[in-house]
Amino acid sequence: TKVCEALASLRFSGRTPVSETVIQVVKDFMKDWLQTTRDSLERSVLPLLPDPAAREQVTGHFRSHLGWLDGLETRKLEMAFLKRHLDNSLVLPQKRELPVKKKKKRKLDSSEGAKEVNHCWDLCLLKQIQARIWHDSEFRHELLKSSERWSARAEDVGSLQESLDKLQGDDASAALADFDVEKEMHDVEDGLLFRTHPKLGREGAIHVRDEHGNGHRVVKLCFIAYLDGIETANPLGVARGSHSMECIYVALLNLPLTMRYRMENLFPVTLCNTSTLKRFGTRAVIGGRGGGDDEFDHPRSLGAVMRKLDAGISLKFPSAEAERGYEYRWCCGWQLLFLADFPAAGKVL
Repeated sequence: TKVCEALASLRFSGRTPVSETVIQVVKDFMKDWLQTTRDSLERSVLPLLPDPAAREQVTGHFRSHLGWLDGLETRKLEMAFLKRHLDNSLVLPQKRELPVKKKKKRKLDSSEGAKEVNHCWDLCLLKQIQARIWHDSEFRHELLKSSERWSARAEDVGSLQESLDKLQGDDASAALADFDVEKEMHDVEDGLLFRTHPKLGREGAIHVRDEHGNGHRVVKLCFIAYLDGIETANPLGVARGSHSMECIYVALLNLPLTMRYRMENLFPVTLCNTSTLKRFGTRAVIGGRGGGDDEFDHPRSLGAVMRKLDAGISLKFPSAEAERGYEYRWCCGWQLLFLADFPAAGKVL
């Protein structure tokens, strides 16, 4: 499993781009090391086994455990290998076709030119979060701790509103001197938008019932979404803007600031060409909705995931006390903010 995780990290880590040549060199090194270990074990163990059937069984055992990288010469074979061994821990992008509206072609429209792209790529947010919950105990602990804290707090929203109103008034300088930032605000959850949220704030339910009438204690998840541009060509060259893409990704406000923006805790959910986002709009690309008579709800879009989380879903949490080693917890989530810098915002507004 460690070999699989190392190979997947090398292939998919976004921290530093790794060329295909480097990946192949590392794969060859890992393969040679595994083969050397396998040969050494066979030379040491096989002579001690006089029975041919036993020798064949031991040889097959060594091959299955140390010959993982045999035959992975192509990227397609490598991907099949990773999917087979990493299972749900590996979340790959999936193509999503967008609804195309038929329109009359004008005489001035050219039949040639840039090819229109009618799709985007999604990475399932729920699968990404489930993988982090299952494999990262610190991540899991912070989710549960923040949810309990949000459900138990009994802050005075009125006093915060009064303080903020004073900061907007004529005596703002005097009010600022009396405003104890250290006491009032540390993070987004201390702001008025969060505190007055009908589900996340003090009024949010701690226990809910699912569609079958079963009661659950809620694990609350709070998201902040971002839209940012990705320039895949030289931004100063002749191809600037020709291959521009947009990325929608989310962070979890349940995590403390020391963890929130680590690479492994940022979840990309949708990638598309900038021209595709402008053509189809945020309703289709981000919301997963159709247009006109074509009303649909694509399950992998960010909008569809948030609608699912609003209703509540079950996620699997490891548990040493549970008979099966895990337990299901009822999770609800809401997106508090959607942020974009000025260039990205101009593409969607």
